[in-house]
Amino acid sequence: MKTVSGHSLILAVCAEDHRLWVFDAQTGVNHPIPVTSFYNELMLQNRAQDRRTVPDSKRLFTDLDTHSDAALTGAFSSYNRLRTKVFLGEPLVVQSEAGFNWFRRATRRLFRQGKTGM
Repeated sequence: MKTVSGHSLILAVCAEDHRLWVFDAQTGVNHPIPVTSFYNELMLQNRAQDRRTVPDSKRLFTDLDTHSDAALTGAFSSYNRLRTKVFLGEPLVVQSEAGFNWFRRATRRLFRQGKTGM
């Protein structure tokens, strides 16, 4: 993620430990993010209404491939405006789904199918 002036942030997701944090490249600091609050904001941004999936924040980790980079950035931007974890001083740039996001999902699918050749 980047701000308007180019300040870089990395939204890190550890599916194995069910943890979420933002790494601020400028300061070198990791900022832990509460998973449930972030997931709720993501569901609000996606206008999700399925009563089975919305209250289950663990789905963030199991269904990560279903969320675009833009959706994750938008959810963090909105969450951070309400409950500031990282002081930015300016808004994040939320881009539409880029080719890299497509590449990330395609690579994950290949790994699951065992077709990477590694």
